[in-house]
Amino acid sequence: MMAVAALFLAVNRLRAQVVNGSFESPGGINPYRVFTTGKGLSGWVVERGTVEVVGRYWQAEEGEQSLDLNGIFEQIGTIYQDVPTKAGQRYRIRFAFAGNPAGGPTMKSFKVSWDGRKSPR
Repeated sequence: MMAVAALFLAVNRLRAQVVNGSFESPGGINPYRVFTTGKGLSGWVVERGTVEVVGRYWQAEEGEQSLDLNGIFEQIGTIYQDVPTKAGQRYRIRFAFAGNPAGGPTMKSFKVSWDGRKSPR
């Protein structure tokens, strides 16, 4: 495993509507399970590449599992979930992001988009 994003969603006003925000479903994964393009990941869809739900290999931000966006064979993965929102409401999305301590590169990065617009970084 190379670069890893340990990712969870904590969304104000939407927490109950975000499905599997901390990647705890399916549970009991040890050490990891691969999800490929087009396959559902309990609320998420793998849009491109591969991703892995990782068990207790490292400490997750919330719960016991996290998501490796680098997938297998360095096929960097992209996931999405449609979350219903209301016009005029403000929402806060939080991510916990970390890199695999056993793999490079040193600098890790990821992008977020909302309603078709990418984040500035």
